[in-house]
Amino acid sequence: MKKMAVKILWLTLLLGALFASNVFADVSPKETSRSDVDNRPVDFSNTEVVDGKIYIFGRKLSRFYPINHKTQFKYESKVYDPSTDTWTSLASIPIIRHPFTTEVVNGKIYAIEGFMKNDNAVNMVVYDPSTDTWSDLPPMPTPRLGFWTEVLDGKLYVIGGGKYEDTNCSEGRGGKLLSSGSVSNEVKGVTEVYDPSTDTWATLASMPTNYDEFYARSNTQVIDGKIYVMGMPDMHQKAFLEVYDPTTDTWTTLSSMPTARIYFETEVVDGKIYVIGGYSPKFKELFSIEAYDPTTDTWTTLPSMPTARSQFETEVIDGKFYAIGGWNSHSELLKSIEVYDHSKNTWTTLAPTENIIWRTEVIDRTIYCIGWNEDGITMESYNVNANGKNEQK
Repeated sequence: MKKMAVKILWLTLLLGALFASNVFADVSPKETSRSDVDNRPVDFSNTEVVDGKIYIFGRKLSRFYPINHKTQFKYESKVYDPSTDTWTSLASIPIIRHPFTTEVVNGKIYAIEGFMKNDNAVNMVVYDPSTDTWSDLPPMPTPRLGFWTEVLDGKLYVIGGGKYEDTNCSEGRGGKLLSSGSVSNEVKGVTEVYDPSTDTWATLASMPTNYDEFYARSNTQVIDGKIYVMGMPDMHQKAFLEVYDPTTDTWTTLSSMPTARIYFETEVVDGKIYVIGGYSPKFKELFSIEAYDPTTDTWTTLPSMPTARSQFETEVIDGKFYAIGGWNSHSELLKSIEVYDHSKNTWTTLAPTENIIWRTEVIDRTIYCIGWNEDGITMESYNVNANGKNEQK
C-alpha cells in the first residue's frame, strides 16, 4: 500500500514536458513556498511498480480552482524503465474524475475513481502492462470518494470514504476534498472487496468507527493477514485504531494512537506499525513518531523526526524508513530527507533532493523520487548498497 499522502495544490499538468534524470545533491536543504508551487508544471496522481518499472498516471487540467463534481480531467500514462533510464508513453487511463486510487494485483494495475454528488456508480478499470490496454470492470457497489484500498491474498479491499452532499467542493492541499457540505452516513465505514478471479464484488462488515474525510485523516497497513486502520473520525474526536480480519469478517477496536493526527504516514518494520509526522488537529506539523505492536496492543513513543513535516513520502529499506519531502510548519515544500534506524533508535539527516518530490517508489534497493522543477518532470534516485550505507547512484 502506498497511497500517499502528499500535499497537493492542483495545477496544470504537462506530462509531455521534459523528463530529467538527477541524483540527490550534497547541498544545503532548500524549501519552496506555496506561491512557488502555484507555478508547478506537473501533477501526478498515482504511481505503481510492476516488473521493475515505474508506472505513472497523471492528469491535465486547464484550471485548478474550483473543482466540483462535474470536473473532468484528461489523464495520461507513462512508464519509467530504470535499466535504460527511459520513459515511454502508454495508453491513457480512462478515468474522468479525481481523486482516484490504484493498486497492483497479479501484475495488473487496478484503478478506482472517486465520485461526488448524484453519481450512480464508481468506475473501475484495469491496466495490463503486457498489452498496454485498459479494460472496464464492474463498478464498486457503494459510490463514494476519499476511501482507502489494500491488497490482501489477491483481493482488493476498499475501506471507508463518504458521499458528499455539497456540489460546491474543491480540492485543497493534498488533493483532499474540502467541502462545506455533509458526508452521508449511509456510506461511512462501508467495506467492500473485489475478487479479480471471479470479477465480483462483495460487501463486508462495516467499520465500528463513524468518520468524515477518511482519506485525509486515516491510514492503513497490512500485518499477518489483517488490515489495520488508524486515524481520526473527525477533527473533534480522539484518534482510533481498528483491525479487520478477513477470515472472520469482523472488526476489532484496539488501543488508539497516543497522538491525534491527520495527513500522516505509516510504515511497517519488523511487524510493528510506525506512525510518523502529519498535522495536529490545530494544523501544526508534527515531529513525533509512535510505534504500535499488534502482539501486545501497545504504543511506544520514539525519538522525534529532526524536521516536522506532513504529507510526505516514506519508504523502507533494510529496516530503516526514509522520510522524504513534504511540508514544514511554515507551509513550505521541503527537499530534506531523514532516515530512522529502528535498531539504533536514531535519526540521520541525508543530502536533500534537487527538486520538489511528488512520489517515491523502491526498486532493487534504490529509492526513485518523481518530482518537478521549472522544466517539467524530474527523476532522482538514491541507492542503498549491500552494507547498508547510502550512496548516490
